[in-house]
Amino acid sequence: MTLQLPDGYSEIVMENPFLDLVGPIYGRDNEGRIEIGLYADDRHKNPGGVVHGGLLMTLVDNLMGATIHHTVGARYAATVSLNCDFLSATKPGEWISGIGEVTRHTRSMVFIRGDIKADDRLVMSATGIFKFLDKPTTR
Repeated sequence: MTLQLPDGYSEIVMENPFLDLVGPIYGRDNEGRIEIGLYADDRHKNPGGVVHGGLLMTLVDNLMGATIHHTVGARYAATVSLNCDFLSATKPGEWISGIGEVTRHTRSMVFIRGDIKADDRLVMSATGIFKFLDKPTTR
């Protein structure tokens, strides 16, 4: 089965072997903002038959990292805090995507928010704090 991606999306490679377990992940530039997404499948569901919250948290964490990289520059940033509000369930077969926004950054910290949607329905809203590390980025 060939999946039909939303307009402008193409497969992205994030040098993160963990994402190989959940992907492929797709991305696009949405008026200067990075948007990433994936099609949920049976690998992603919990025993209740809906997409596991851990997948949504993985997606938003990587969305935030990509947004920081795109917005602030090619510096490595590690997650310090990630607060997620689950607003609705999503099921295998749905297109899950997110967009983030840096709300503030200092020399050492970045404050960010992000939303995850399933098709056009808001399923998660999240805020995060990331710390810049001296490690050079490989993205």
